[in-house]
Order: sequence, then C-alpha cells, then structure tokens
Amino acid sequence: MPPRVLDLAQVIAGSDTRTYDRALALESYLRGLPYSYQVQPLPGGGDAVEQFLFDMRQGYCTYYASAMAVMARSLGIPARVAIGYATGTYDQASGAYIVHEADAHAWPELVYRRPLATVRANADPPAARAHAGRRDPASPRARAR
Repeated sequence: MPPRVLDLAQVIAGSDTRTYDRALALESYLRGLPYSYQVQPLPGGGDAVEQFLFDMRQGYCTYYASAMAVMARSLGIPARVAIGYATGTYDQASGAYIVHEADAHAWPELVYRRPLATVRANADPPAARAHAGRRDPASPRARAR
C-alpha cells in the first residue's frame, strides 16, 4: 500500500482510538470529495486508491468504497467492498422490481467489535445519492424498510 495513503488515513483518524470514531472520520473526509461520473481513465502502473485520493480528487461510488475500505484496513479495521444494486422500481403489472444498470452501487462494509457487527458505510457525498435518484442500499433507512 502506498505510504501516503497510510499516512493520510492516520492523519484523518487523528488521536481517535475508538474504531467507530476512526471510521466516521474516514467517511466524513471522503464525503468532502466531489462526486462525478466524468473521470479520466486511471494511468497504468499506479495505485487506484492513491490516484483517487491525491490526483483525481473526485470519482464515483467504487472509488469512494475502495478508498474507505483500504484506509480502514490500514487502521486495523476489517473492511471489504460490496457491489450490488439499489431496490429499483416496483412494477405492479409484473409484481416484480425492475432494476436498471443505473441502480448499481458499491459501498464499504466495516466490521466493528463489541458487539461484533458488520456495518455498511457510505462515503459517497449525499448529493451523489440524491442525483442518482435512488435509495441508498447502504443507508440505515434503506435497510429498515
């Protein structure tokens, strides 16, 4: 892992020692980066997370999820990236949900101990989720419905 990604994670986490607080600090930092589907292709040979955090400074859900998972793991927080779809739109005629490519989403999942729980996080800026016109599958509201 590139040293400056490790260093940035440490700076963002600061003196917080609680896993949850460190994760929230990462999420807050990433939500400050602009969300955009208009990104340049990543140059070959580099680290994608490093390029997102230091060069591009904007991206979409897979960039945010990857950055949060990598930085969380660098802080000793077990994390993974999940990829799936939002609920889609219910079609009464067929009695089924219609899910489109635009409903695709990626989010990080972090494991907190005491009690052991896997928590979906979402480092995407809130405006990005509203712009996509869908419920966020990683938000507590989406899970509660």
